[in-house]
Amino acid sequence: MYVGICTEAGKTVPDKEAFQYALERIENGQPKEQKEFLEWYYSGDWIKEEDYGRDYEC
Repeated sequence: MYVGICTEAGKTVPDKEAFQYALERIENGQPKEQKEFLEWYYSGDWIKEEDYGRDYEC
Protein backbone atom coordinates (compact mmCIF):
# COMPACT_ATOMS: atom_id res chain seq x y z
CA MET A 1 0.00 0.00 0.00
CA TYR A 2 1.11 3.52 -0.75
CA VAL A 3 0.50 6.13 1.95
CA GLY A 4 0.34 9.80 1.00
CA ILE A 5 2.53 12.40 2.68
CA CYS A 6 2.76 16.17 2.34
CA THR A 7 0.10 17.30 -0.17
CA GLU A 8 -1.20 13.71 -0.42
CA ALA A 9 -1.49 13.26 3.38
CA GLY A 10 -4.47 11.19 4.47
CA LYS A 11 -4.68 9.23 1.22
CA THR A 12 -3.89 5.55 0.80
CA VAL A 13 -3.71 3.50 -2.38
CA PRO A 14 -3.61 -0.31 -2.25
CA ASP A 15 -0.88 -1.92 -4.36
CA LYS A 16 -3.40 -3.57 -6.67
CA GLU A 17 -4.92 -0.14 -7.48
CA ALA A 18 -1.68 1.87 -7.66
CA PHE A 19 -1.16 1.67 -11.41
CA GLN A 20 -4.73 2.68 -12.23
CA TYR A 21 -4.62 5.49 -9.65
CA ALA A 22 -1.41 6.86 -11.19
CA LEU A 23 -2.88 6.70 -14.70
CA GLU A 24 -5.98 8.59 -13.59
CA ARG A 25 -3.86 11.25 -11.89
CA ILE A 26 -1.81 11.79 -15.06
CA GLU A 27 -4.86 11.77 -17.31
CA ASN A 28 -6.57 14.39 -15.16
CA GLY A 29 -3.38 16.19 -14.15
CA GLN A 30 -2.07 19.62 -14.83
CA PRO A 31 -0.31 20.28 -18.16
CA LYS A 32 3.06 20.46 -16.35
CA GLU A 33 2.51 17.02 -14.80
CA GLN A 34 1.47 15.55 -18.13
CA LYS A 35 4.53 17.04 -19.84
CA GLU A 36 6.82 15.61 -17.15
CA PHE A 37 5.21 12.20 -17.53
CA LEU A 38 5.69 12.23 -21.30
CA GLU A 39 9.31 13.28 -20.94
CA TRP A 40 9.88 10.43 -18.47
CA TYR A 41 8.02 7.81 -20.50
CA TYR A 42 9.76 8.64 -23.78
CA SER A 43 13.21 9.12 -22.22
CA GLY A 44 14.41 5.62 -23.10
CA ASP A 45 14.28 4.21 -26.61
CA TRP A 46 12.43 7.12 -28.18
CA ILE A 47 13.51 10.35 -29.83
CA LYS A 48 11.55 13.27 -31.21
CA GLU A 49 10.83 13.10 -34.93
CA GLU A 50 12.88 16.21 -35.63
CA ASP A 51 15.92 14.44 -34.08
CA TYR A 52 15.46 11.24 -36.11
CA GLY A 53 18.40 10.57 -38.36
CA ARG A 54 20.93 12.22 -36.08
CA ASP A 55 23.62 10.11 -34.45
CA TYR A 56 22.54 8.31 -31.31
CA GLU A 57 23.78 5.34 -29.30
CA CYS A 58 21.67 2.28 -28.49
